[in-house]
Amino acid sequence: MDWLTFTTKIAEALAWPIASIVILVLLRTHIAGLLPLLKRVKAGPLEAEFERELKVLRDSTDQQLIPAKGSDTLHPVEEKLYTLAEVSPRSAILECWQHVEIAARKRILELDLHEAGPERRPILDAYRSLAKAQVLNAEGLALFNELRTLRNQAAHVDEFYPSKSAALNYISLAKSLILQLSNQ
Repeated sequence: MDWLTFTTKIAEALAWPIASIVILVLLRTHIAGLLPLLKRVKAGPLEAEFERELKVLRDSTDQQLIPAKGSDTLHPVEEKLYTLAEVSPRSAILECWQHVEIAARKRILELDLHEAGPERRPILDAYRSLAKAQVLNAEGLALFNELRTLRNQAAHVDEFYPSKSAALNYISLAKSLILQLSNQ
């Protein structure tokens, strides 16, 4: 192999890596601005995604939802959920979602929002009924949908291990939603 062929082969092998590095260097400020908008990183643990979503949800709903009446005392169900969060945060999230579903279905029955049909409808039907009847405001509907999505992660992703604080945040947000459902 002569020097000309060797130089050509080296240039061919290094062209794409060098071009990629140059592009990254030129666009680093734009890329850095987009990083906080990433919702999921495959390399990171799923718990980080879940807790980040809960923190964003918590921050956005703190001011917008109806304040809890008598929030100084713990309801026995709430006390049970907090105890469960100590032992199994994942189970606490799943159990807490059941209380949200019960409150939503109860409100739908009170307002007679469902047409005749099967008694146990999918929760998305309940969501649509609540939205159509404007039982929940936009923030409440968004919270309902986000809590449902996070619950589905807890229920269906095998390698999912939320922290105790994530479960406690979930319980707090669910409590706010249940109060909004019952105060209408």
